[in-house]
Amino acid sequence: MTWALLILAMTWVEGAWAQFPVLTWQKFYGSEGADVPRRIITGPENTLFIAGAVPDAYGETDGYIARIRLNGQIVWSRRIEGKGNIEVRDLALVNAGKELIFCGVSGAVSGHPEDGGPIYGGDYLVGKMSLDGKLLFSKTYGGSLRDEAWALAPIGADGAVVAGSSWSANYDVENKAGGLNDAWLLRVNQFGAKMNSRTEGGAKNDWAQAAASTSDGGVVLAGFTNSEDWDGSEARHNGDVWIARYDFALKLIWRIIVRSPYEDMVYRVVETKEGRIVAAGSTFREQGKKQFWIIETDKDGNLLTEKPFGGNGFEELTSVCALRDGGFVFTGYSQYNTLANPLIKGKRDLWVIRTDAKFNIVWQRTYGGPNNEEGVDVVEFRPGEIYVLGVKNNTFEADKRPRQNDFWVLKIKERSCTDMELSCVSNFNDFSVKVNEPIRFTNQSKHGERFKWEFGDGTTWEERHAVKKYTRPGVFVVKLHGFIGENCEDVYVYPKPITVEGP
Repeated sequence: MTWALLILAMTWVEGAWAQFPVLTWQKFYGSEGADVPRRIITGPENTLFIAGAVPDAYGETDGYIARIRLNGQIVWSRRIEGKGNIEVRDLALVNAGKELIFCGVSGAVSGHPEDGGPIYGGDYLVGKMSLDGKLLFSKTYGGSLRDEAWALAPIGADGAVVAGSSWSANYDVENKAGGLNDAWLLRVNQFGAKMNSRTEGGAKNDWAQAAASTSDGGVVLAGFTNSEDWDGSEARHNGDVWIARYDFALKLIWRIIVRSPYEDMVYRVVETKEGRIVAAGSTFREQGKKQFWIIETDKDGNLLTEKPFGGNGFEELTSVCALRDGGFVFTGYSQYNTLANPLIKGKRDLWVIRTDAKFNIVWQRTYGGPNNEEGVDVVEFRPGEIYVLGVKNNTFEADKRPRQNDFWVLKIKERSCTDMELSCVSNFNDFSVKVNEPIRFTNQSKHGERFKWEFGDGTTWEERHAVKKYTRPGVFVVKLHGFIGENCEDVYVYPKPITVEGP
């Protein structure tokens, strides 16, 4: 099966979804070294927040949070510093949008020794800051082994549930569920004080990767399990995805495990306004072939959709945003050994996919250069206005940074398919020509990927510009059709009919 057929197996639905994306701007942030972008969220007063990690002067990393305007201008940026490696991995607005709470991992531990790996062998990091970048507190939690927070979800009176993984079974990590690495759920209040926690897992490796608040005051989490004893499976085949819902007190309401023949991962989970749960990740359906993956449940944990899609290569969806019109936008990356498809730019490409409410593709785009780029996170600021956070490893679009991983933010504006701004000019002015006299049409359209000319005499031309000779007299109307993807078509009618006179 060809690439086009694989992608378009997620069929487009006509109607209100007739749109196409326009890249409005792209900006780069971070340090001159190898940065690690993790999260982008919307903020008040027409701003966004981005977070991750940047190298420090000692060969380690600092957490990084920046506030940017909708034109890409930086309002402020700050580092979360300490001895050891620090990384911010998730953040959210709390206190009626007046404060930021963030989580991640910290090797800067003072309360107890660490025995984890040499990188990020530390504790959960949880902190809060004001919207002007002032750090209100920064605390660590964990045990004597490696504990890593991956995600958080606001809960209660400006507190949060922080989720990740723990090898520990002491200090803050109580009642360890399994034998190796377990998912660890930690609830903190608005001051960062530990309220309660629990571990989830079986005899092997398990962790939580994604978290989202739910409309009933609880949280939904998603992650990875390799433990057969969690649900009595005979074998995991390198691991499966789990999704679970908890109430305010971290009491388990339901959990499902979604299985496939090989290893699966999920990186982001959201609740829709209808109460459905949607997770984005990747799945191996054939060895060596990793595909985009969407999972959907109802509010009670019943599986509604389990859909792998994509091409014949290595692909991952790293984030999903539920849009206000009921659709979704996903980001991630793809990697292929061939450049035969026009969507492929190089090694790994940043990928953005817009779908309707039933996950039918509306449009899709890749961005990048000959080296590696990846989509990391995506948000909608207002209807039709999408911001994507990625990691960029190329020098392109007049960017003069060296080829190191940078924070990369792209603004994408959706436009109606009837707004391609098609136009053309020709080499004659009086709209009257002789039979067999050549007419050169120059396409001046602002948008459009493919074009088709109709000359009114039954003939057509399917290149951007056209040369036409009429072989008989008559009056002919010229039309220029523009196409974007498989979904969008617009048409421009040449201002006046062309009169062709005999010899």
